[in-house]
Order: sequence, then C-alpha cells, then structure tokens
Amino acid sequence: MIEAKDLAKSYGKKKVFSSLSFSLPDGGSLVLLGPSGSGKSTLLSIVSLLDSSYEGTLLIDGKDPSALSKKEAEKLRLETFGYVFPDARLLSYLSIEENALLPLRLLHRKADRARLKRLAARLGISELLGRLPREVSEGERQRSAILRSLLPSPRCLVADEPTSHLDFELAKEAMGLLRETAKEEKASLIVSTHQEELAASFEQAIRL
Repeated sequence: MIEAKDLAKSYGKKKVFSSLSFSLPDGGSLVLLGPSGSGKSTLLSIVSLLDSSYEGTLLIDGKDPSALSKKEAEKLRLETFGYVFPDARLLSYLSIEENALLPLRLLHRKADRARLKRLAARLGISELLGRLPREVSEGERQRSAILRSLLPSPRCLVADEPTSHLDFELAKEAMGLLRETAKEEKASLIVSTHQEELAASFEQAIRL
C-alpha cells in the first residue's frame, strides 16, 4: 500500500505541484496524465523513493521512508519497486538476457531462469535473449526493459512515459502488456503518460 498525503514539490520559487493526495492498494493501478514538464516524472521519483526532497507525507506499507536511514530506505526501494524508463536504458554491451538479470545481481539474488523464460515468452521476446540491444527494434528494447523490471518480482512497477518513443499502435500494445503482466504478477502499477487514449484501463488517474 502506497499512501500520499499533501505532497508538494518545489524547485526554488517554482512550485511543481502541491496538496496532492492518493492511496494505491496492493495490486492497484494508477496513471499520471499531463503534458511534458507538468511534474509527472518528479512525482514518480518521489513515490518510488528516488527523490527524498519533498513536503507532505509518503507511506510505504505504513512506513515513512524519511524516518529510515539511507541504507534502510535504499533496501526498501530495491525490494519494492521495479522501473521502466522513457528509453529502455539497456546496457549496450550486455545481451537482452544479461540486462534482464542485472537487477537480481544488484540484489544478490540467484537468477531464476525458469521465471526469465516464462516472462520473456509472455512479452514475446524469447528469441531475442541472446541478442544485443542494437540488434533488436525499439519496441523490442522496451519489452526487454519491462522484462528487466519484472524479473525481481517487484511489489510495484513504476513506468515513466514508457511508450514515448513508440508509435501509437506499439504504445497501445506495450501499455497493454504492462497492465496485463502487472496483474498476473499481482504487482501494483504506476504509469505516467501524455497520451490520454492509453489511460482508460487504469483504476485511478491523476492529472498534473
């Protein structure tokens, strides 16, 4: 459960947003809507513990991250959240499979190759695991990024404009995969997008 109450963020005298409150239950879905520069990425960074500079209250399963030590907050972040960024951010010198397994290495967990193969099949990239990112299409790279985010079994999947570099049909397909796969994995999902047409299937929406 993620709870936010009266969140506010400013850069100097510029206020990005204020008095923002919401609650996201385990397994729930939330979409952030708004044009570029409206604060969507900033809010995602706060909610997923990448940014600790804000006003208001944020609770993760009743825990206030601001009351934790830096090490404790980092552990909570790594164990709770999986990330999909606007560009896939795959390491060019690693294969798709090696990129997918990287978060498990950072968490000092053993690779679950059965899970890797099952998720890759679900995402339609089973035949691409041995390839380098430059050898696959943009849509396939984004699916690979989704695979990487899901592999550690995050309790909450955070996707920041995950379809911004895709045409509408690919964007619609990628968003559908995110929703369906998160549901199958029983993970919460928070997505930001400027494309209103992609928001219909989400349980909650916040406009910035």
